[in-house]
Amino acid sequence: MPAALPAPVNGPSLDAGSSYFLPRHGRPQLYFASDRANGLGIDGLDIYMTESRTDGTWTEPTFVAEVNSAFQDARPAIRVDGLEMVFHSARDGNNDLFASRRNHVWEPWSAPEKIGMPINTGAAEFQAALSANGRTLYFGSTRPGGSGASDLYASTRAKVRRDHH
Repeated sequence: MPAALPAPVNGPSLDAGSSYFLPRHGRPQLYFASDRANGLGIDGLDIYMTESRTDGTWTEPTFVAEVNSAFQDARPAIRVDGLEMVFHSARDGNNDLFASRRNHVWEPWSAPEKIGMPINTGAAEFQAALSANGRTLYFGSTRPGGSGASDLYASTRAKVRRDHH
């Protein structure tokens, strides 16, 4: 039976789109989008991170300032090594996919960069997920030529940056 995560993870805010990350050395982390009052998003959603304590409770979620903008930032997907995050954002006036990276899991995330064509188009791209090896990006899009109003797509890159953590 599913059980809601207790406060401080859940509360009166909208909390959704989570991505679990288990570092080799450190505590499990949960990244998610929320419309908490301390966020920046005019559309309500920003990205937060909480860590699991040894007793199974979660820390107070922290605002991931380096990736958030004044617009909706949501559905973070963390690569299995913790060195890349892909998420969708409306910061350019359209839902597009952005990536943020870091060299080590203890470092802050880089400034997000919009993923180029052919991933992002003039349509909306959203709800990113990364394969276990980090090479395949799965996402939704409203681009023309699909089967419905929105469809699922996959794109595979040749290689992934080396794991440094």
